[in-house]
Amino acid sequence: MLEASENRRLKARGAQAPRTDAGDYLEAIAKAEGPRLDEIVELMLGWAEQHFGTEALVEARERYFQDMGKAFAEDAFYDARMSYFFDQFLFEGTAAETLKRQLEARGLTPAAGVAAKLAGLMGFRHSLFQIAKVSDQQIVLKDLLQPAKLVVSAEGDQLFRGFEKKAILQAFVYQLADVRHLSRGLVVHPARVTPIIKKQLKAAQKAGETQTRTLLCKYASIHMRHLRHKHVDAKIIYQS
Repeated sequence: MLEASENRRLKARGAQAPRTDAGDYLEAIAKAEGPRLDEIVELMLGWAEQHFGTEALVEARERYFQDMGKAFAEDAFYDARMSYFFDQFLFEGTAAETLKRQLEARGLTPAAGVAAKLAGLMGFRHSLFQIAKVSDQQIVLKDLLQPAKLVVSAEGDQLFRGFEKKAILQAFVYQLADVRHLSRGLVVHPARVTPIIKKQLKAAQKAGETQTRTLLCKYASIHMRHLRHKHVDAKIIYQS
């Protein structure tokens, strides 16, 4: 079983009775009132596990670990890495579009606010971003793979405290009308290796090696090695 996803869904549902099939989750999504993005994602995960089956999610998780480095339940960074996996599973594959079709097939029309948030989640930007400015409630990101500057606002209890200016992070950014939000699944590269990453990206662009997926997998894997070898200078790991 996907213990991490179950724990996250239980936290989101609170004292509500567990939902037992995909249809229950679809109805919950349609009836949701003013949920935060992460709460919608929790419901989508519950639907996905019921619709695709736990085995399919486990297989997808193992492919993700192969591509981006394996995390273990006892790791301090496990939840962040799993959140990153869930975002990829839901939005980069067919899951979100399948959910949308099933809502339509059942004649379930989400409230306007929920529909807008679903559209914002599906219209994600997944990239490597450099932090240009940061405060507790707002962060300005420079997209290093698809040139753009994005102003991202905190949602709910989310805070950007502790982020380093000039550091590079990889994550999903979602846009709702004129407001952008940052996913909670993050890979944050240390600021001291930013010059190394930017130099490598410039070389990759010159060589025509600019596939976003390949680059994201590469740096997530490097970051995992950094987390596993804290006694080694990060610059050495990122240059290897």
